[in-house]
Amino acid sequence: MERVNLLPWRQASTRRRYRAWNVRAGTLLISLLSLSIGADWLLHHLIQQQQQRWQLAHQQSQQQQAQQAAIQALRLESDQQWQRYQQPLQLLEQLSRLIPAGIYLQRWHWQPPRLTLQGSALSYSVLAEFIETLHHDPLIPPLQLSQATTEESQQAMIQFCLQGSWLEDR
Repeated sequence: MERVNLLPWRQASTRRRYRAWNVRAGTLLISLLSLSIGADWLLHHLIQQQQQRWQLAHQQSQQQQAQQAAIQALRLESDQQWQRYQQPLQLLEQLSRLIPAGIYLQRWHWQPPRLTLQGSALSYSVLAEFIETLHHDPLIPPLQLSQATTEESQQAMIQFCLQGSWLEDR
């Protein structure tokens, strides 16, 4: 016996629903695929931007470090120059405090690391006291008497020359 379809619209309706479901499922899959590709592209783009920002920040940090190192070097050089300019003034100020009565300095010459003092003294004892005082001062190098002559005039004056140098490790 042959089968006769008495409700053909039902079969057509089922096929239409099946096709519609397939279209919706395909559309959903294509949408999900598009969304995942878009999200992947967006995430990749954001990662690249962040890496560029990090590279830029790293370069700026290196530049700042280089600038700070250059500033520190300039500051150190400036401090060293300041000390070089201040050292003769400190030395001269210290010498003026250490000169006892009876000692007259006529000339001092400082060419690092050498110091030369020339002057006159009223007596050998005053000169010896002056040399001893200079030996105990940390700012002044150990000075040796290189010349001492006595001039005969109304008052006997002893002309002297003291010389010394700083050691390199001081």
